[in-house]
Amino acid sequence: MKEMIDEKHIGSSLEDFLREEGRLEEARQVAAKRVLARQLRQFIEDQHLNTVDMAERMQTSRSQQLDRLLDPDNDKVQLDSLNRAAAIVGSRSSWSISRSETGGHGLPPSRKGWFSD
Repeated sequence: MKEMIDEKHIGSSLEDFLREEGRLEEARQVAAKRVLARQLRQFIEDQHLNTVDMAERMQTSRSQQLDRLLDPDNDKVQLDSLNRAAAIVGSRSSWSISRSETGGHGLPPSRKGWFSD
């Protein structure tokens, strides 16, 4: 019989691993987009809307725009599109910025300098 291991966790956490690989923020963004897409899709289904109806309510003739909005793998969605879609289904979106563990020095070198004092 295999010996039971007393330790609760072995190795580092997934978050630590992603941080070490420089992919933590990317993973967080993908996860957030997937949650938003799933929530929005659920609100649409709860109101028995289809993509054509929803696209009309968003005042766009292209249901492909809505398809991109609901695609959990598409992270190129504009906040105004999410806000508009949320309002249409009687919801609202909210956003927040919180202090990171890096104390503000967590931007990749290519993105530092985006904002100037």
